[in-house]
Amino acid sequence: MKNNRMLVCLLVLVFTLMALLPGMTSEVFAESMPTPPSLFASGDVGDPHLFMQWSFPPDGWNTEWEVSLSTDMMNTALCGEVTNPENETSVDFARPELYSSPPGTDLANQTVYVGVRFIHATEWGVHTDWSNLYEVILDQDSNIEKVTPYGTSPPTSECPSSDSPDGKHEWETKVIKEPTCTETGLKSTSCKYCKKQGPEEEIPALGHKWERKVKKMPTSTEPGVSVLVCGRCGLEKDDSEAPIETEIQEWTKGTKSPATFDSDTPSDDFSHVKVDDEIVDESNYDVKDEEGSTTISFNPEFLETLPVGSHIVEIVSKTGSSSIYLLVIKEPDIEETQPSDDLPKTGESSGHYPWLALMFFFAGGLILLERKKFMSKQRD
Repeated sequence: MKNNRMLVCLLVLVFTLMALLPGMTSEVFAESMPTPPSLFASGDVGDPHLFMQWSFPPDGWNTEWEVSLSTDMMNTALCGEVTNPENETSVDFARPELYSSPPGTDLANQTVYVGVRFIHATEWGVHTDWSNLYEVILDQDSNIEKVTPYGTSPPTSECPSSDSPDGKHEWETKVIKEPTCTETGLKSTSCKYCKKQGPEEEIPALGHKWERKVKKMPTSTEPGVSVLVCGRCGLEKDDSEAPIETEIQEWTKGTKSPATFDSDTPSDDFSHVKVDDEIVDESNYDVKDEEGSTTISFNPEFLETLPVGSHIVEIVSKTGSSSIYLLVIKEPDIEETQPSDDLPKTGESSGHYPWLALMFFFAGGLILLERKKFMSKQRD
């Protein structure tokens, strides 16, 4: 009988402890429960991967992420656990089989909600509340169409990355699309540390930058043609052609004299000279002041380097520039001198001189012959 009473008391004590222990455990962790994490999520349109990053969990805690079909995070579609000290992961919506998920999960054309929470590393069922959530809209291929914060978001100045020295975002600007003369561009901002995306901004169109260019170089007999051309995109402006009627300086290759050009600009304002939009080195020309104007003389050695044809010479000063045209002419061919009809040609008779030489030869022979006869008579 006594043993039965002891057994009953023991059973009552056990059931009492079982009833109290869960409450005791909750009270212990209620005092040291960490603050829910702050979540940042982003993804590219047309891509199934979602990047998630959150504030680091405290020691003894890990992170649980979840993709739910409802905002109360009770209708789980995908979930996973990330151990401390990692604070980021990537989820592929097109491959739910990689994660803990109900069989046959298909997220095509779904709107899902993503959140994270801290879970105790050793005590099952002990966790914080969910972080701020993100709403993700997926297309028919489970690719991302849109990612937006849902409900309460973390402060915009709060950066979850441990690389941030003060826990603040440091924004960087990146040009997504360069503007053109007629179309606007686009730039985005993102945090240097956590890669959080800021708002996109439009870059105004640049507009055309019209410059007058030579379309047809003038010659010594015909005027040239100039036209307005955009210096950025190369577009030729309609109805902008104008004749070029100006004096042309000619210089012939092989000439030892310089080519000289005058400008109304005083020499004190002179800056530099360009030929065909290329700046000419100062060693290739001389500058003189001629009664308030500037005279430029190109050295013949430099002129020899220019190809035959028309060239634009631009004298640039502090107040503007003036353009003159230079026509480089090919060196004339030297004609071979033809022999005169009065001169003897190779292989032809050279006149009376050979006959005279022949006569002297025979005369000499006769003299020798007569001398020989005379000497023979003297011996006899």
